[in-house]
Amino acid sequence: LYNQPERLPQLAARVLELVTDLNLEENPVFFHVFSTGGSILYRHVVDVLHSDPTFADLVIGGTVFDSAPVCVDFNSSVRSYVNNLQTNWLLKSVISFLLPVVSPLLNMTLTVAQYLGYGQNWLPYQTYWDAMKSDVSRWPQLYLFSKSDTVVPAKDIESMMKHRHSVGVFVQSYCWDDSGHVSHFDKHPSTYMKQCYGFLDQYLCNG
Repeated sequence: LYNQPERLPQLAARVLELVTDLNLEENPVFFHVFSTGGSILYRHVVDVLHSDPTFADLVIGGTVFDSAPVCVDFNSSVRSYVNNLQTNWLLKSVISFLLPVVSPLLNMTLTVAQYLGYGQNWLPYQTYWDAMKSDVSRWPQLYLFSKSDTVVPAKDIESMMKHRHSVGVFVQSYCWDDSGHVSHFDKHPSTYMKQCYGFLDQYLCNG
């Protein structure tokens, strides 16, 4: 995702091909998107859905966002990357400690490089937030998030919810006070499942 962002459209198409490979075209499809990486990929899935006639007959029931999306900048992208590192907690702690010191310099370097015409596609977040806001799809969306999430701030999700609602998208949400990033199901399994089942039931009753 972070090392080869140019592969994201191909990966997005492959996700949709799985639906047709499993002969599920006649069933409504729901996306369950986790964290920044998942929502960046989802952005490309939506692009493929609206540009490739191969998937024109797919019926999309809605999208559930878990701890996403985030109004990404360089710092939040690095925080997400560190959060997903498959390494020990000590190294993560060291990187997290150094991030506030190093990231302004790296961010300035990236900005200068882009101003000079270099590195336009280095990072997948560069058009991600705007693409999520301008998404032409109008199927329902459920946002599951927490005020205690240190990777994706609740205010970012609330901002996206407000915008999507303003363009006519049916939006539902549930916000916890104490669960960490992508940890809502672990901490509140009953409430989490109730929100997801309720979202599905609403489509089945109205679809």
